[in-house]
Amino acid sequence: MIGRLTLRSLSYSTEDPEKVARAISSIVGDIELRKRTVKGHFGNPVVVITGEAGRKKAEKIFEGILRSLGKKDRERLKEELQKRLDEENNLHLRFDKQIAYSEGVPRLTSHGDAIHIRVKLILYSKGKDELIKKMEEMIDAC
Repeated sequence: MIGRLTLRSLSYSTEDPEKVARAISSIVGDIELRKRTVKGHFGNPVVVITGEAGRKKAEKIFEGILRSLGKKDRERLKEELQKRLDEENNLHLRFDKQIAYSEGVPRLTSHGDAIHIRVKLILYSKGKDELIKKMEEMIDAC
């Protein structure tokens, strides 16, 4: 059901890129992270941190994320599945970077300064409704 997982987060000049990397690792575990420095809007350095996992590792990571989510976030995710799925069956998640660092847990957020995770979902069946149903079952199982 999970084809691939990609992630991205930004470390602004006021943040320590290593702390942001630790926040990411607190959510996804052991994954190779790449860092690239770019210039921000005002010329300040911004470190772009990215990572990806193939099918088997992505499944393990995603199941771990679902198990780590609090009940409120699991319910929120179920309610928002339709909005979080794009036309190519990518599930888009944003997790609060500060909470991931300070508390070591994933917490869904809607603001942009977050850890962005995209999960490619694969289902060989009847379309988006079936995909959403399978995702709800997966969330309930955790």
